[in-house]
Amino acid sequence: MILPFLDLDENVHNPISTECYVQKLLPTKLSVESDSLLHARTLLQAAALEPQGVVCPCCDQIAKVYPRAINATMAAVLLILADDYREHGGLCVDVSEVLRNRNVAQRSGGDWARLKYWGLIERQPGRARWRITDLGLEFAAGTLTVERELLVYDDEVVGTSDPTPVSIHDCIGGFDVGDLYQRPTDAGVDYFQMLQDI
Repeated sequence: MILPFLDLDENVHNPISTECYVQKLLPTKLSVESDSLLHARTLLQAAALEPQGVVCPCCDQIAKVYPRAINATMAAVLLILADDYREHGGLCVDVSEVLRNRNVAQRSGGDWARLKYWGLIERQPGRARWRITDLGLEFAAGTLTVERELLVYDDEVVGTSDPTPVSIHDCIGGFDVGDLYQRPTDAGVDYFQMLQDI
């Protein structure tokens, strides 16, 4: 049984490919030796959607599909990265350092890394440095929407649980992001304080 979330709607904008996930769970060649593995993978696929997940019969790891929603904190970090991009020309940066320099590292947590699921940021291969993508810049400027909530398995997007399109305005709300984004770069803008003031 193939999970319904693998049949993604071709019309939904999703910059993350699910080919790796499909290949990971479904072998392309079957043999007598792999039939039991295929059976285990098929059972695992169905059970991974359960809220508590399932223990894999092959490796004893918990397998679970996690819903991941974009939120105000993630949007605020994206705005900071857009400011940094305009200020430094799009270089890959240590996001934790950028947030420390803005005195917001404690308030941002680690959710910002999940922006990669929407293709809004990307990691520099082999390093702990990130950069905002063109899609991220469009989203930060308010000219692009993304799906509200994605399904993630093994750090890969495998579908959507809430395809409602959301903009950065929907994520942050309460103040005009367009005005903030269009004004000259100001490294002192505290988007997190603005969220608290709403």
